[in-house]
Order: sequence, then C-alpha cells, then structure tokens
Amino acid sequence: MKCKLSFLLNRLNKWIFIPNSRKELFYILKEFLHLTEKDFIIDNEIDISYTKIKELISILKRRNQREPFSYIFQKKEFCSLDFKINHNVLIPRPETEDLVEITIQEIRKWNSNSLIGMDVGTGSGCIAISLIYYCDQIQLIHALDINPKAIELAKENASNILKQKIHRLKFFNIDLINQEYNYKEFFHFIVSNPPYILYEEYKKLKPEIFFEPYTALVVEKPLYFFYKFFKKCYELLKNQGKLFLETSPSLVFLQTKILTKIGFQKIKILKDYNHLERYLIVEKPQVVPTLELSP
Repeated sequence: MKCKLSFLLNRLNKWIFIPNSRKELFYILKEFLHLTEKDFIIDNEIDISYTKIKELISILKRRNQREPFSYIFQKKEFCSLDFKINHNVLIPRPETEDLVEITIQEIRKWNSNSLIGMDVGTGSGCIAISLIYYCDQIQLIHALDINPKAIELAKENASNILKQKIHRLKFFNIDLINQEYNYKEFFHFIVSNPPYILYEEYKKLKPEIFFEPYTALVVEKPLYFFYKFFKKCYELLKNQGKLFLETSPSLVFLQTKILTKIGFQKIKILKDYNHLERYLIVEKPQVVPTLELSP
C-alpha cells in the first residue's frame, strides 16, 4: 500500500509502549526502510507491503521487551566502522571507543612499526579490528575469546572490515585464565574490556542489559578473577610492555592493589566522559634477571 510517513508513524505508534516511543519508532522506521531524516521532514509517500508492516510490528514487539536495537538490526557502528552484532557478544559502547583511542595514542609514542599485541575477550572483535584498521605500527594482534561463537562473528567482522590487513589479526578460542597459552614471543601490549560489573550492580541495571551475555558483563569473584588475569598479563608482557584496561570505578582500588602486588609499578588511571575512573594504563617494569653465582 502507499501512504505518507506521518500516517504510518501514527498507525504504528499504538504498537510501541516504552518511554520516548515516538523517537524509538522514528529510528526503527529509518533503519528498517532505509530512510533519511529528510524523508520524515517532507513527509514522503512510501510504498510498503502488508508483509513489511507485519515485520515492523514484530520488531516493535521485540523492542517492547526492551531488546536492544543492535540485536534487532544485528549491527553497531564502532570507531566509525560497521560491525555485525548478535546475542553472543556485548554491544560495543562509547567507553570502549575511548579505550581504543587511548591505546592508539599510547602506541604512537613508541618508536616501532612491528608491535605485537593481544586483545583479551575480543567479542565482536571491535577493539582488535579497530586497532589494526587505524594503527599501522601494529604488526600483529592475537584476539582471544572463551566463546567459539564470538570468535566466529569476530572473524566475519575482520573479513568485512580489514580486507588486505586481515593477516595482521589472528583469533584464538581460549580461556586465558584457566588454559595454557604458549607463544614464542612476549607482547608489547595487552588490551581488554573484561567483565567488570559486580553482581549487586547488575541487578539494578536497565532491562536492555539483560539481553547481553552475562559472563561477558559480570565478575562474580573479582579478587580471584583479576589476580589470575593480571598475573597472566604480567607473564605475557615484554619488559616495559603495557596493559590497557577498561574497568569500573567500583573496582579501581582493588585492581590497583592487585597490580602492585603482582609487580606492576606504573599505574595510570584515566576518567571517562562522565568523569568516572574508567581506564587503567599499566606498565610492566624493566625486570633485570638475577645471576646465580657458583660457589
């Protein structure tokens, strides 16, 4: 059928029951029908089938359940790149874009074009792929994830985005904390957005969060988890190598204590756009091997 956009908006509005419903509906129509803001301003006439209307109503029902847009449309822009997203991975967030920017800024201070890095908990691959895409100083990144379905999606994103640069990214389905990870060289840097939401915090979050993978969000035993994680990072980093971490203000004090206990010395805390302590830049010291003197 043919109708004005304003007519379609008014008819569909009765199917959506969440806050800011008009704004939400505008976005859904824009994405689903590939419209522009200009189309809405001039109130264009569109030709839409009844099948398409049924599909739209189905989308509105999913949104009424508070399923996030990125899962409904299976995509999310991150660092100006288009990533495919599904329920096996976290939805990339602006805070993590800042983590990528911080990492690139630090890497560009290094006088090397053959850096080797690691991305722990790669998910959709957004961090590792963005680093490879924008930073030619990186020779290779190992992207790790415990979930084989996340690795499968990350590989698809890498193929779509990196093109000829894809050889600089290798994926591994591994649990870094509980499995051996043998690599003949040490890493110049490790970057990670690990689970950092405490369980008590998780229960109070907005409904959209509950559609995302629980184990990628929530750290139930922070002392145990971060001790093992940071110890593994210390073992894998070169001397003066760096760990770039996204975290929660609730965990910064605990994490700095653990990092110091393990042997890291230079710990820098950065705030996000809400002025909350959100990022750690941690440097492994220059470790001088001890010489054993024979009697």
